[in-house]
Amino acid sequence: MASDEDRRKLLKPKVAAEEVLSILNDFYVAGDEHAEVLRELDSYDDANYLVKIDGERALLKIHNGVESEKYIRLHAARKRAEPNNGEGVSAPTESSIIDLHTALYNHLAKPEYNVNTCKTIPVKRPPSKEDYGDHSVCIRKLPVVSSEHPPQNLVIRLHTWVDGIPLSSTKFFPLETLVDAGAYLGRMCHALDDLVASDASALEISKRYFAWDGRHLMDAMPYVEHIDDPERRKLVSSVIDTFRKVILEGGEGNKFRLGINHGDFSDANIIVSDLDNTGLRVSGAIDFGDTVYRLVIPPMCGCRCQLLVKLETLDRRRARAQSLLLTLLTAIYLPCKSWRVLDVTTAMAYALLTSYGKAGRSISAACAVLRGFHHSYPLTPDERKHLRLLVASRLALSVTFGNYSFKKNPANEYLLLHAKPAWNALDLLWGKQLPDAIDNAFNVACENIKVKKGSTTPECADVSFPDPWIPDLLASARSELTKAT
Repeated sequence: MASDEDRRKLLKPKVAAEEVLSILNDFYVAGDEHAEVLRELDSYDDANYLVKIDGERALLKIHNGVESEKYIRLHAARKRAEPNNGEGVSAPTESSIIDLHTALYNHLAKPEYNVNTCKTIPVKRPPSKEDYGDHSVCIRKLPVVSSEHPPQNLVIRLHTWVDGIPLSSTKFFPLETLVDAGAYLGRMCHALDDLVASDASALEISKRYFAWDGRHLMDAMPYVEHIDDPERRKLVSSVIDTFRKVILEGGEGNKFRLGINHGDFSDANIIVSDLDNTGLRVSGAIDFGDTVYRLVIPPMCGCRCQLLVKLETLDRRRARAQSLLLTLLTAIYLPCKSWRVLDVTTAMAYALLTSYGKAGRSISAACAVLRGFHHSYPLTPDERKHLRLLVASRLALSVTFGNYSFKKNPANEYLLLHAKPAWNALDLLWGKQLPDAIDNAFNVACENIKVKKGSTTPECADVSFPDPWIPDLLASARSELTKAT
């Protein structure tokens, strides 16, 4: 029995442009409107397309088979529970991540949050039995990546296009752009906190298991063995082992605040523009596919980790049994909230991999995001204490799942986008024995924050510095100035 993470790779949509155009014409075009498909966009498990309807750009998302299957199952059960159906069954209390997206987009659209993200465009035809009366989606049987699986009923949504360009497509930008990104994420976290307080249904929907959630780092262990390079495998195992000992068994995770997370605030999901000729600023955020609220109950983590350590001794022939057991173990735990700090540490991890970070200033890039976030949404001392480990944990997840996904789908070159720089960043952060220097840099990013009059973005000159492997031509001068002061 394959895990959901395995099935997402197998049931990733594989849809030709002609079929995408047919979907637009059948569900979203009215009268004399004209639709066109511009190109397919990068995605891990779903299929995204940049399209135009009457000259207006939009994003067509075809959800993978796992999320689609759950949406269809739950909405079908809800339909059967309607009084006029006379079946006398109870409606399910859970909902799908697709339903959560609808709640999120509606909430973040409120002007008081100053957060710009996509909005769902309803279908332009009466609801049918197949879409269960939900105007925000349509459903069609479509092919998937796995040749061993027949076409699947997949959920499709059309979203407004967020104007600007992804930060990942920007070769050159100032450090202030990353500070602004961190501040933007902080505002979004405030908005998500309000969503938790005001919408109980959204809270219930987000109580789900998701392998990319940082608190499930231990569940990446079965995939580590697929890393061919022994040194890289050892590096990832070291992060996982420390996470287990310090965060889970040591109880440090119990001290973190909780909330709904965006979950993937990377440069690919940060939209930037220069609207007022003051430099590249964040104009929007996209892709809430990693949004979670559900996590393992902390008091049980110690027992779970002890079992996981014993499972590490299993040989390759028992890997599938191990993966299944881990999935079953996770499924029986009660839901609780996700660590708020994981949003900023995820953003910091991917800041290391931006064009700014890859230019030899990766730690500086992470510090810039941290400064902006901490200014907007201050971290607690307990959260700050473990930033380096949590950033390394996200990188460990990224390289491990990215490696496994590419082996399952070698044609998806998007999976290789962050591979080499992610390994380099993880080695710098965790493998180079520089913990004190990096921890100190993260502390500086959270302290002595200054904002110029008339600006909303904190200054960042004190966190602008090259990575350790770049020679510091002014090292002696800095030493002399330090002595003089």
